[in-house]
Amino acid sequence: MLAEGQIRDSAGRASGYGSLLFTPNGDLIATPAHAMYAEAGRLARIHSACTGVAGVAPGTALSTTPPFTLYNPANSGIVAVVLSASLGYISGTLGAGTIVFAVNATPGQAVPTGGTELTPQCQLVGSARGTCRVFQASTLAATPVILRPVFIIGAYVGGADVPGEKATSTQGSIQLSPGTSISLQGIAAAGTTPLVLLSMEWEEMPT
Repeated sequence: MLAEGQIRDSAGRASGYGSLLFTPNGDLIATPAHAMYAEAGRLARIHSACTGVAGVAPGTALSTTPPFTLYNPANSGIVAVVLSASLGYISGTLGAGTIVFAVNATPGQAVPTGGTELTPQCQLVGSARGTCRVFQASTLAATPVILRPVFIIGAYVGGADVPGEKATSTQGSIQLSPGTSISLQGIAAAGTTPLVLLSMEWEEMPT
């Protein structure tokens, strides 16, 4: 069987067909034309949100008011593919512990209430925001369930050795169906007035 692919020029116009290249084992040989998420970004499908500049307490235990929640609205028609999460330090004494991903998997859950609703930003800068909603310290319909650890945070009491930003990539392995949510939540010692920034990046794909 002959396998061919369409060739496109630098402007994206179709300019003919060419044979695909395979290894002696039958593996397809391919080289990336762009960075991993460049095409999804160009299509305005990648979005992100971050807690307010004043920071938020990371939390000490799973609760119905996590500091950061990404919510895919019911009947949204999209799947939210979580790409990454980040943690930045603002001020205060951090308590040792872990920041986790925690989920509310019930599609019919109520929309988070209270707290602060954040405004997502499209990563194709200048394009409109997407469908998902993001909440800071808002009340969920139920306490979320741990999905997996994200960041380990050590006790920090101030000084020159300021904690650096922590970031993780999920490689798109976490995906939210319509009506479900994922939160970033600390399970740690309380510290003294700890304030951090929490953010998440995701792709919105049609169901």
